Amino acid sequence: MNKFVTVLLGLLGGLTAAAALAWPMTAQPRAIPQEPIPVPVWTIEEVAVSGYANALAIDAFNRPHLLYVDPVSGALRYAVREYDGWHYEDVADESSDMLYLDYDLQIGPDDAPCLVYATEKAVASQPGDTRLVYGCRGPDGWQLATIDDGGRTPKLALDDFGKPSIAFVQGRNAVYMTREGEQWRKDVVGTDADYMNQIFLLLDRGGWPAVIYRGAQGQFRADREWNGVWFSTPLDGPTVYDALVFDSVDEVWLAVNDGEAAWGHPPFFLARLKLVEPIDTGPDDWETIDEAYDWQIAVDLAFDSYPHLAYLAPDGALQYLWWDDEGRHNDSPPARGDSEVSLVLTDEQQFIAFAEANQLQLATRHIVWLDKSAVLPFVIGSP
Repeated sequence: MNKFVTVLLGLLGGLTAAAALAWPMTAQPRAIPQEPIPVPVWTIEEVAVSGYANALAIDAFNRPHLLYVDPVSGALRYAVREYDGWHYEDVADESSDMLYLDYDLQIGPDDAPCLVYATEKAVASQPGDTRLVYGCRGPDGWQLATIDDGGRTPKLALDDFGKPSIAFVQGRNAVYMTREGEQWRKDVVGTDADYMNQIFLLLDRGGWPAVIYRGAQGQFRADREWNGVWFSTPLDGPTVYDALVFDSVDEVWLAVNDGEAAWGHPPFFLARLKLVEPIDTGPDDWETIDEAYDWQIAVDLAFDSYPHLAYLAPDGALQYLWWDDEGRHNDSPPARGDSEVSLVLTDEQQFIAFAEANQLQLATRHIVWLDKSAVLPFVIGSP
């Protein structure tokens, strides 16, 4: 050992010994009263060893419910986490010659899960080859019924009374359906839906629907119903919406891909994930979250008093961002994924469902309140 280090350690040892002899023998560790501090904690759990393309909903007891496709069997499966762990069951098995199997999941006011799914077979030559199915789960299991002929990318919303509304793309039509008593009412709200089948359904504070879809010219339109009359408004901005949500005053927040082509050679596209606020005046004001070449964006957006965003970064890292009056915050879980994500907020927790290598996982964030004395429990001082 270096002589200087040896001498220094010897001096420190002597000083420590002298200090110990000089310190009053009555000195005892003493806890310092402290206000508790909030510490966010993430829990990552595996839901299914074989599952992807999830839909996530949370009930009033903070129980997570998931719909997902089993890539091995091709079945549409349902999972719920009870007090004794996860429970699973098949909802539909239409995989043998399936062309589409799109679905959505919501929780009703009685905490019953309700779903919609659409199938379209590869050879649709017989009646019943295409179906739009809706139903809820009761004490005797799922009560499902075919309500229309097929469709794509169905979105489901339930109002405060449990009344279902569904928006979907059927051919080139943007379609809205709602149940009135025992019958379903069907409205074609647009006739120029494009091949990307992007459609969204939101309910405002009064329970009135807004159907937002991408038209044939790449421009999005918002069709809103009020007292049985539909009003259509073209939306300015990007041509690819990845997620959108109403805020507390029924203004729409967007997570968009505002990228640009990179012509001539790979990579061919620069993808940019941006957050668009309702008060923003144009693309120059949109907040860039992340960007990368040839990036397949997987993102979801939620809103309480502020926006919350979950997405998979270009390297696959799961990201969770949230905003408040002080700006943007990043509190991401230690997880990675490679397929779409679902984000749901409750008053006390945040839930993100995602998949990596076809393994469905759930990340849950909650707050633990710790006394600072638990972190710095003792100090040395006089009694």
